[in-house]
Amino acid sequence: MACVPAHSTWSLDAKNNQPQSIPKWALWALLIQLEVVLLYAGIVKLNEDWLALEPLSHWLTSRQDIPVIGWLFSYLITIQVAAYGSILLHIVGAPLLWCRQTRMIVFIAYCCFHFINHILFNIGIFPWLTIAATLLFFSPSWPRQLLGLKYQLPLVQVNKSLFNLYAMCGLVLFLSFQILLPLRHYLFDHDVAWTEEGHKFSWRMKLRSKDSESLFFLKNIVENTCWAIDSESIIEPSRAGEVSARPDMI
Repeated sequence: MACVPAHSTWSLDAKNNQPQSIPKWALWALLIQLEVVLLYAGIVKLNEDWLALEPLSHWLTSRQDIPVIGWLFSYLITIQVAAYGSILLHIVGAPLLWCRQTRMIVFIAYCCFHFINHILFNIGIFPWLTIAATLLFFSPSWPRQLLGLKYQLPLVQVNKSLFNLYAMCGLVLFLSFQILLPLRHYLFDHDVAWTEEGHKFSWRMKLRSKDSESLFFLKNIVENTCWAIDSESIIEPSRAGEVSARPDMI
C-alpha cells in the first residue's frame, strides 16, 4: 500500500480535488498478491496429514458444542468435505475470481468459508481482511454504484511506453518475489512444521496443531545460582503458548 497511489480518491489528500484514477498496474499488483495468498493456501494443503484429515478432524470433532452447526462435526463426511473443499476453493476458486461470470459465486463461497473460520478458529482479522481484499476483483466503480454516485473517468496523460516498461518490470519482480518467498523453507534441512523456519509469509495457515509448555531457567554464573521463571509472568498468556512451540521465539 506504500507503493501504490491508494490516496487518489476518498482520502484526505483528495478531499478538495476532483476524483482521480490510478494506473492499472497498481490494481494488478494487489490482485496478484491476493492470488498468490489464496493459491498457496490451497497448495500447501496437498500434504499427507491434511489429506488424511488431520489436524482438521481433531479440531472439528472438539467443536461439536458450537450452536447450529456443531452437530455436523460428528460425521466423517463433514470433515472430508471441509478438508478437500478448502483445497478446491483455493486452487480452483482463486483463478475463477478473474472471470466475471463466476466471480460473484466464488466470492459468496469465500464469504461463507471465512465466516465459518471466524466462528471455529481464533485467527483474528485475517478472514475479514481477505473478504475485503477480494472485493478488488470487482469493477472499480462498484463503491460509487453502491452509494448512488456518478463515476467519471478523468483525463490522465502519461508517457505510455515508459510507464508500461517500468510497470511491467516492477510487476515481474514483485510477482517473482511473492511466488518464491513462500518456498524458502525448502532451503532448510528440517521440517518447517517443527522448526518454523520459513513459515512466516509462506501462507501455511492452519496446517498443524501444537500443544506445548515451557519453563525458562536463569542462571547467575558468578554466584552459581539458578531460578525458574514462568513465561506467563513476563509474556501475555495468549502468547506464552505460542512461544513454547516456536524455537525462534524461545
